[in-house]
Amino acid sequence: MILESKINKHIIHKLEQERDMYKRNWDRTLKERYKLEVENEKLKQQLKETREFFVDIKVENRELKRKIKE
Repeated sequence: MILESKINKHIIHKLEQERDMYKRNWDRTLKERYKLEVENEKLKQQLKETREFFVDIKVENRELKRKIKE
């Protein structure tokens, strides 16, 4: 009976360690995911600004071509 109790305590301890390890990994994964989402939003904003910049250049280019033709 005492041996069985020690075995059970050992098993419980090992399971708790494993649970804690998975929890730490999950927390780390969530943090990394959040960082990636933030980075993704920054990149989306940069892309949007870059597109707007090139659209402005395109419009300016058309206007210059029109002026040259006149």
